[in-house]
Amino acid sequence: QKGRLREHNQLNVDILGVKSIDTDAEIIALSIEILKSLGGIKDYFSVKINNRKLTNYVLKEDVKLNEEQLFIASKAIDKKDKLKVGEFEKMLSDKDFSTEQIDKIVEYLETRTLANTRYDHVEGALEIMELFNKLEKYKVSEYCEFVPSIMRGFDYYTSTVFEVFDRSPENTRSMFGGGRYDDLLKIFGKDSFPAVGFGMGDVTLKEFLTIHSLLPDFNSNTKVMITIFEEELAEDSISIAQKLRSTGINSELYPTPSKLDKQLKSADKKGIPFVLIYGPEEKAKNKYQLKDLKKRESELLTFDELLVKLK
Repeated sequence: QKGRLREHNQLNVDILGVKSIDTDAEIIALSIEILKSLGGIKDYFSVKINNRKLTNYVLKEDVKLNEEQLFIASKAIDKKDKLKVGEFEKMLSDKDFSTEQIDKIVEYLETRTLANTRYDHVEGALEIMELFNKLEKYKVSEYCEFVPSIMRGFDYYTSTVFEVFDRSPENTRSMFGGGRYDDLLKIFGKDSFPAVGFGMGDVTLKEFLTIHSLLPDFNSNTKVMITIFEEELAEDSISIAQKLRSTGINSELYPTPSKLDKQLKSADKKGIPFVLIYGPEEKAKNKYQLKDLKKRESELLTFDELLVKLK
């Protein structure tokens, strides 16, 4: 699936020990600044924010759901944005939600502002409004919007939740997200401990940078890779690498004897422009084969000619 691999690297940022909307704002602002520092602008991404306290209040007190219905509705809301028109309502109807309950849930999910609404006195709503005031001070509120369907699936979130979305139609899924999880550390035997943070994966970030042409060209500083043709010639390859380095040419020595094709692919993947091939034939002629990976051309050179070519 696009945006998912068997393995990925993740950046995690968390603030522990502080129960304050200020830290929620700090975390969200940081996530925005990371994307801005990579070239992201308002037209490229948006941050959708919700508060689990508010949603739980609406579902329990306004819609009058019992605990079982609350669980079902929460999971359905989390999936809503991925469903076709009418599928969300059918999902709840199939679980015996009344038409009135479904209508109230849909009405709430369409809410985009909380001031002067019947929710504006609720603790979660007050926290959302305070959070947006803080984000204005960070001068990042233009990137953010209140979206009640953001739930972040995990039950450990206690209030603020947010997800960052690419605005491009080529990459509509959430890139990353986070929120406040004040009770999560209880599973390690600790009392409730305030915490807020987010996790950002490199795979979805690369998709974002690629789609918006923000991914820079990674040109290696290494000028040439020296192959190790076979074990018997390893010492020669080491000597060549050291000679080139002594003249100021940034050189990488392939670590072990391997198939030539594998070594060439390694250099190409790293963006190294030249590969020096030194095998039995080259040794017999006291020359060096230099392969230009961009032009796909090879030359047989003396050492002096090699230096001129690489400098």
